[in-house]
Amino acid sequence: GAVLSLQVPGPDDRAGEAAAARLHVVAGPDAGGVHLLHGGAIRIGRSVDADVPLDDPDVSRAHCTVTVGADGRVTVADRGSTNGTTLDGAPVGERPVRLRPGALLRLGESALRLTGPGDGLPGGTDAVATT
Repeated sequence: GAVLSLQVPGPDDRAGEAAAARLHVVAGPDAGGVHLLHGGAIRIGRSVDADVPLDDPDVSRAHCTVTVGADGRVTVADRGSTNGTTLDGAPVGERPVRLRPGALLRLGESALRLTGPGDGLPGGTDAVATT
């Protein structure tokens, strides 16, 4: 059978979480969710296969991708979504654009805000979903 081990995160695990950028869902059906961005491509959409699934009917199954580069630089690109993606009110195309801490990413009725390592978010939540 399978073995499941539950343990308190060690100091190394907590240091990794503190160093990770986070996407906070600040509006929409999933408001209050927080997703750690550990690096690489993070798929956002309505699909259950998305790394950051959003239960928003105006979000495409494969809506956009947020990528964290090895240098910590964060970019976002639309994946041909039906209703589009905006970054601080400007349309995002399929070519990656820089996503800076504090920027507001809007997909359908949902809005997500990026925070960098150690940044807080007023009115945030303690719940953290690791993606």
